Amino acid sequence: MYVAFGLLEWKEFENSPDTLRSPLLLVPVTLQRDTALDPFQLSMLEDEEIVLNPTLVERLRRDFGIELPNVEGNGGDLDLAQLLKQIAGTIRPQRSWRVVQDAYLACFSFLKLAMYQDLQANASLMANHPLIRAIGGDSGA
Repeated sequence: MYVAFGLLEWKEFENSPDTLRSPLLLVPVTLQRDTALDPFQLSMLEDEEIVLNPTLVERLRRDFGIELPNVEGNGGDLDLAQLLKQIAGTIRPQRSWRVVQDAYLACFSFLKLAMYQDLQANASLMANHPLIRAIGGDSGA
């Protein structure tokens, strides 16, 4: 579970009618209560890193050539307002994009990132595999 600080509102294509909303900074947290009558308590997980959304970082780098700032190791010294301002400056050339200063508590999954990384690491093996080539329309495979 994470508290997401800041959202990126963006479009895959300039003329796309769909606006996507992606969380930016992710703080790992736990939500607990001692008994059913006690209030919930939100606590940061001390052994986990505060990170920028890894799937979004990879997508922006690969598809748009946008490098978001690195926040690893800055958890205790992180200035959220400055970080969001820096990201807004980085995405400025994308006229239909904007950084929204919101916060959300949610469970986020990054399985797609692992899939992208696996496909990228094994691209040459897959391109030369006869079954994959046949599925891709190579009649000689």
